Amino acid sequence: GSAVLALSWLFSATAQEVLQSIIFVFIKHPFDVGDRVTIYGNTGAAGLGDDYFVKEIALLFTEFKKMEGHVVQAPNSYLNTLFILNQRRSGGLAEAVPVTMKFGTTIEQLEGLRNALMEFVATENREYQTNILTELRTVYEAYSIKTQ
Repeated sequence: GSAVLALSWLFSATAQEVLQSIIFVFIKHPFDVGDRVTIYGNTGAAGLGDDYFVKEIALLFTEFKKMEGHVVQAPNSYLNTLFILNQRRSGGLAEAVPVTMKFGTTIEQLEGLRNALMEFVATENREYQTNILTELRTVYEAYSIKTQ
């Protein structure tokens, strides 16, 4: 009797892991081999997430290659509990570029910079979209400002 109970407990945990992995791989399907993903949770420095390339997807685990070249493996049942950003499926991405300027910079100069950036992205339309946002973020000690 107790052996059957112990075996049922053992197989219950295994069956649960297999079921979670099947749901993750075949139903949720958050990434494909070759995708670049950011996994948030207990990964990376200070647990803030890390970037990976998906190397192999198996039923119970996924193998990733870190940007530094290390290969890591994670159980799909664990990945099922984390937030995953798929860079490939995200469409156009934006990047914040902080620029620090002298405090005396005029609005006309800021508009000139914005127009030059708009002209650049229009000519490089294969690499960039034409939606540039600029905003005043910080004034430092009343002698410079920071935009983004």
